Amino acid sequence: MKGDSRYMVKLKDLSSFAHRKVNLVGLVVEFSVPRRTNGTDYCTVLKIIDQSQQTPEVTVNVFMRNIDGLPHLRSHKDIILLCSFKVEFYNQNYTAVYDHKASSFALFDGRITNDFTPYQVSPSFYSLHSDKHFVRRMRNWSQITPFDAGTSDYAVLLKDIKGHEFIDLVCMVLHLCEISNDKWMLFVWDGTDAPALHLEKEVGADKLPLQLEQTGLPPNVLNNFPRLGTVLRVMIDEKYEHFGNHFKIVRDWVRIRNLHCRTVSGLWEGVLTPQTKIRHLSRNDNSVVGHLSY
Repeated sequence: MKGDSRYMVKLKDLSSFAHRKVNLVGLVVEFSVPRRTNGTDYCTVLKIIDQSQQTPEVTVNVFMRNIDGLPHLRSHKDIILLCSFKVEFYNQNYTAVYDHKASSFALFDGRITNDFTPYQVSPSFYSLHSDKHFVRRMRNWSQITPFDAGTSDYAVLLKDIKGHEFIDLVCMVLHLCEISNDKWMLFVWDGTDAPALHLEKEVGADKLPLQLEQTGLPPNVLNNFPRLGTVLRVMIDEKYEHFGNHFKIVRDWVRIRNLHCRTVSGLWEGVLTPQTKIRHLSRNDNSVVGHLSY
C-alpha cells in the first residue's frame, strides 16, 4: 500500500471542476442493472451522496469492456471510492464519468468494521493509506444519518397496478433463479394483492400457463414465500448478461424504479428495462415499515 494521500472533492463542489478529473468518495444509494451499450462497452449508472450533498444525488456513469468489471453492489449503504473520474454537465446536473485510460474505483462494505479492504476493485485501482480515513468517516456518517426510499410520483402498490405501465415499486426480493440460458427471473413481494385477472386459454393449448418459468420452484424455496400477498415475477432477459452472478440483493427490500408491469397469459409480470434503477433499502425505512403493516 502506498503512503501518499488523495485529494477528495466534495460532491457539492463538482461545479468547480467541470471537464476535469477528480477523486470522489460516496455512499451508493441507487444503481442500474449492468447492460451492454450500443457499442462494445458495458455500463451501469450509480447515484451517490456524501456529507456535503444528499440532494440532488450525483450520477456516476461507469463503462467497462467486460461486464464483470463493473461495480456490483452487495448491500445497503456500501461505499465507493472513485479515482480520476471526469466531471461533465448533463441534464442540468454535474455527473462523474469513467475514463478508460485514467479512472478506477473500489467498493467497500458500508458497515462499521475494522476491515478496510475493498470487496471489489477495478484493475488499475491502487490503495493509499488515506483511503482508510475516507472510508471510516463515510461509515461513521452513514450510521447517524437517516436515508429512505425518497419520494416518487410513480410509486404504486401491487394492489393498485393497472397493467402495461411503468411504476416505482417498493418490495422485498424473495428469490432469483435462472429460467433458461442466462435468462433470469426475480420474485418480489410488497405485501398486497395484485388485482385479479381473467385467465384466457389460447386456442390449442392443453392447459393454462399458471407459471411463467419452465420448471416449478423447489419446495424449500416456496415454503419461504409469504402466505399473503402477490408474488410478482420480474423478467430479466439476455441483454443483462450474467445477471445472476452479480445481483446479491435477495431477502432484502428495494425500490425498483421504472419497472414495466404487464399481463401475460392472465398473469401479472414485471420486466426490467434499460431505464430501471434499483435502490437498496433498510428494513427500518419508512416505506418498508409501511408495507409490513398491510
